[in-house]
Amino acid sequence: MKILITRKKIMKFLSDMEIEERVINKIRERRDAGLKKYGIGMERDDLSILEWITHAQEEALDFSIYLEKLKQMFGSITGSTVGLYQKHKEKTIMKTIEEINRELLTSIEDEYSDMVRRLKKDPSLIEKSDYISDIHHMKDGLVGEVGELVDCLKKHLVYGKDLDYKNLVEELGDIEFYLEGIRQIFALDRKAILSLNIKKLTQRFHTGTYSDQQAQERADKCCGKCHN
Repeated sequence: MKILITRKKIMKFLSDMEIEERVINKIRERRDAGLKKYGIGMERDDLSILEWITHAQEEALDFSIYLEKLKQMFGSITGSTVGLYQKHKEKTIMKTIEEINRELLTSIEDEYSDMVRRLKKDPSLIEKSDYISDIHHMKDGLVGEVGELVDCLKKHLVYGKDLDYKNLVEELGDIEFYLEGIRQIFALDRKAILSLNIKKLTQRFHTGTYSDQQAQERADKCCGKCHN
């Protein structure tokens, strides 16, 4: 039977020999230290069996103390390592979550942008005329002036400033301008509009005064079935 000797086996054998040699050298070092300290080695005969046992016990106790110290050190190192690992793990998880959220948000934003592009009306299909331009002018102007009126009131109500009556009247006047412009476009009479509004609100608030119930019932929208 042939025995196959590989390089790996040879290296392991030499490594084992090296470990054993280091242990032997340490035993020799301990012997030399004992000879230097006590002037004699294990051949001494001035100790009884009980004294030898006591020495061995003391060495064993020291060995146990050293092992306990090493356990504490190892536990501290392990705890620190586990803590670092845990932090790294949590950081990695958070990074992964952030990346997923970023990808989801990007995907949602892209999807929404694409939807808007598909659903909004092609500008080229929107009628362009003086009539259309006039309506855009009036309704955009109205929205802008209402915003300025709200800003005027905000400064008074939120910032606590004195009400700027001059500005208030100016913004109300501008709103009237654009409302009149819209009425003219559609050939509507302001008096007729006011009359219809009076009729609607009289029907809605049929008692002649405001109440939450009447405001919610909106009798003018239910064909007179909400009250007698």
